[in-house]
Amino acid sequence: MKQEKNSKKPKNAENKLDENIQKINQIQNSIEGMESSVDHLDTILKRIETKLTELEKLKQ
Repeated sequence: MKQEKNSKKPKNAENKLDENIQKINQIQNSIEGMESSVDHLDTILKRIETKLTELEKLKQ
């Protein structure tokens, strides 16, 4: 009976490890997606700043 319990523990540990690895991968993917969104927003912001600068020059 002890052998049965001992054989289940490594299996459970492996399953937990696999679950945690999957969670880490999902977090990494989310972070990469957020970084991409930030880069896109940064590009938009730079365009807006450029347009505002052009408008300021036209006002003068």
